This record gives sequence, structure tokens and C-alpha cells, in this order.
Amino acid sequence: MSSSKTSALAHGARSLRARTILAFLTTAAVVSALSLFALYALLRHAELRRIDRNAEFYVHERAAEYLIGGNYSGPKHAIHPSRLPGAAVAKFLADYPDARIEEAFSDDGRAFWFCAALPDGSAIVAECGEAPETLQAETIRPADRLATIREAFAEEYHGEGYGDLFHLLLATNGTVMASSPMSGRLLGQMVATGLAQSDISGLAHLDFDGEMWAADTEPFFDGSIYVLFHRIDRTVTRAFLATGALTLLLLLAAGTLAAWRLASSVTHGIDRVVQASRRARDGDYAARIGHLPDEGEEIDRLVDSVNEMLARTQGAIRDLKELSDGMAHDLKTPLTRLIARAELAFYDKSAVLTAEDVAEDCRAMLDMVNAMLDLSRAINGPRPGPNDSADLADVVRSSATLFSSLAEDKGVSLAAEAPGHPLPVRARLVHLQRIAANLIDNAIKFTPEGGKVTIAARKAGNSAILEVSDTGCGIPAADMPRLFKRFWRSDASRAIPGNGLGLAIVKAFAESCGGSVSVESNEGRGTVFAVTLNCAPGV
Repeated sequence: MSSSKTSALAHGARSLRARTILAFLTTAAVVSALSLFALYALLRHAELRRIDRNAEFYVHERAAEYLIGGNYSGPKHAIHPSRLPGAAVAKFLADYPDARIEEAFSDDGRAFWFCAALPDGSAIVAECGEAPETLQAETIRPADRLATIREAFAEEYHGEGYGDLFHLLLATNGTVMASSPMSGRLLGQMVATGLAQSDISGLAHLDFDGEMWAADTEPFFDGSIYVLFHRIDRTVTRAFLATGALTLLLLLAAGTLAAWRLASSVTHGIDRVVQASRRARDGDYAARIGHLPDEGEEIDRLVDSVNEMLARTQGAIRDLKELSDGMAHDLKTPLTRLIARAELAFYDKSAVLTAEDVAEDCRAMLDMVNAMLDLSRAINGPRPGPNDSADLADVVRSSATLFSSLAEDKGVSLAAEAPGHPLPVRARLVHLQRIAANLIDNAIKFTPEGGKVTIAARKAGNSAILEVSDTGCGIPAADMPRLFKRFWRSDASRAIPGNGLGLAIVKAFAESCGGSVSVESNEGRGTVFAVTLNCAPGV
């Protein structure tokens, strides 16, 4: 077999469809086998119990008929003589002290029929209720017991299957006294069974001539041995089993088809996810997976998850491209200026490349690199843990103190408004300080001399708000949607030192703390930045 065929077979064995069908067939086969076995056991148990009850009654009925020398037509349930009413039995034995009760019958436990043997060979037939005064007894002298029993043995037993029930009566010396019509082989088997086991307790099950038989033996009052053989007919049981097997096969086929359709529905959804993933692997991150009806909510969740992953990946790649383009653009200017000055100093001996020039351009590039590192830490760094908190009020006051000299140099008034008590928020201190520093630095940059910058902290419900407001030039409405994009700078701000990353860093740090940032601005009148953070537990 070629390697390609082997690989295909191995793939087929590993496929979800194949494994689903195999698992279903295995489970169904085991369940079917156990069900058939249980059905067979129940049917056989029911059949054997029916035969046991009938055989038990026949034994006691024939014993009574042989004793009284006539047909028995009393109750159809044989009972042990000990279950007869004690008072009635005591009265009976007082009247017939030499009698020996042989057989007893009752249907409802209130009316009883029994017969007894006397030493002279005669019999007594008695009926009674639970009270002794209900006892009625009659002595009879059977003229020909054998004639009666032979007639009984020759009867057809409707409902039992004629030819399935056979009777035999043996004398004490083994002579056949009476028997049902039967083959010589069966007669020999019954004689052998009666002589070998003259009193079988319950029923013995024998395998004879390829058939199962229920056998019972019991000694009669005069010592003769009664033998009963009942053929166990398995036709009905086999018909039930065949019907059950056919039904299970049909259910198995229907279940296999249903399992195949279910597995196909699941794998079809997975195949579509795989195809979209391969397109993304090849660079097409715009690929999206559509929803199909009746695929199930699990496949729908998988499709939504993969679509979300593709969208985020596409956005990350777009941001990376914008980032690389912005870095290239912003690094290009100081590098070009530095190279130009170096070349001028190399070719024109009178030109001087000062250390200050080099330091200024390198500082600009270093600031950009540091800003990029801060942004990366904000996006990819660890989020605040349950025990991380920082005092927003203290950060407001310390930040105002830190930037007071910068504001003073520019002629801008810097004020801090914070409560006199701690205002802890769910954030790391260094992140909160970076947010405040960037917002204050921007506010001072864009506020003209004589203007005012205010940094404030206040509590609002379960949140705390850090606000930085200024009386600067404001932000044009057209620029608001791009305000937090990396490396973006408005036309009015290009003359002011900066790299366009400050607000992107503020937004990233705020979101990493589980908060958000918003802005309101009136062009020519000023701007307010508000950072909303979650209060720490217990505030």
C-alpha cells in the first residue's frame, strides 16, 4: 500500500466523523448486546416460571386425582397442608385420627379443599373455611384409581401445547402403571429419571434429544412415583428475540445516520474555520466566517471567537504598520539632520558639529524609543492585581508639585484640586503617575502664557475621576476622532516638540487599569481630559 493511501486511511481514522460513528457503533453494539441478553434472560425466566407454576399444579392435581380416584375440579392453586386453618385441621383429625392429609388447595386463602389417605386405602375429601364449623368431609372408596389416572394422562391440555406435557406413573418395582402417549425413547428417559430421582425438589432442567425439558417427580401416597416432563418450547422466545434484534438493527441504522449527520454538521463548521485560518496564515486577515443555520450554538461560538481573533489580529497588524510608519517618519528627521551636520563637518573644515547638536538629536530619538517602550508596557504588561491600589489624591498633589516649575517657566498657572483624604483606585502607582504626567505636560504645552491648567481628583459613585483641564487653544472637532492614535499630530501642534505618543500612552494605561479616558474641548477656549478609574475595595 502506498504511503499516500496509508496517510489517507490514518487521516480518516482520526477524523471526527469516523470517530463519532465508531464511538456510536461501539456503544450501540454493546448496548444492543446487553439489551438482547437482558431480553432473553427475562423471557426465559418468565417462561420457566410459567412452566414451574403449571408443573407444580399438575403434580398436586394428579396426586389428588389418583388418591380420590376421580377428576379434580377444585381451586387452581396448590398449597402446603401446613397452610390449612389450624382449627379446621384439628377438628378433622379429631374425627379421622388415622387420616394423613396428602394434598391441599386454595385460591383466596379463605376457602380450602384437601384430601387425605386412610390406612385401608380409602380417601377423604374435605372442604372448609377458616372456622372449624365450616368443615365438610366425605369418605370415598376409589374402585379403580389406575383407570382414572390413565384417563387423565391421555387428556389434551389446552393452552400448554399438546405433545409438550407428558405424564408417567411407576410402581415401586419400576413397572409402568400409566403413561401419556409418547415415543419409546422419551418413555425410557422418564422411567430412568423417576427411578434415579424419586422426589425432585422443584424442577430439574434436562437436555434430551436436542431439546430442553422441565422434569419433576413425586412419590404418591401408596409409594408409586409420578413423573412429569414438560418440553420447553423456545419458539416464542426466539420470535421475540428475532423481533428485538431486527428492531435494534433498525434503530442502529437510524442512529448511525443521525450520528453521521450530526458529525458532518459539526465538522462542516470546523472545516470553514480551518479554511479561514489558512487564509489568515497566507496573509488574508480580512477573511471572516459566516453563520449557517442549524449548526448549533457551540459552532456559532467558535465562529464568533475566530472572527474576533481575526479582527483583533487585523487591527494589530494595521496598528503595527502605522507604528512602524510613524517611527520611520519621526526618526527620519533627527537622523537626517544628524547625518547632514556630520557630512558638512567632514567636507567643510570650517563647519563645526557640536556635541550639543548630537545630544539634541539623540535625545529626541531616545524620547521616542522610551515612549514606545511605555506604550508596549501599557498594552502588553501585567494588569493590576486585586491587591494593587494607588492614592489618586496624592498623585494629583505630587504631580502638580513636579510640574510647577515647568508651568512657571512658561507663565502658566498650575492648580491642584484633591480631597484631603486618600482616594485609592485600582491601578499601579507608576501607571497612574505616567497618566497624570502626560496629561499635565500636554496641557502646559498647548496653554499660552497667562493661561491656567488644573489637575483634579474626585469620586463619582464606585469610580474615581482624574481631570486635567486647560485654557489653551482647544482641539478642532475634525481632529477629535484621531486624537488617541499613535504618532498622530495635528497641524497646529507640529511646531511644538513631541512625538504624538503621549495620549496613546494615556489611553493604553487607563484601559490596562480597567478604566477609560474621554475628552471635551472648545476650540479657542480650552480642553478637559477625564480619566475614569475603578475605586479600590473598601472605598
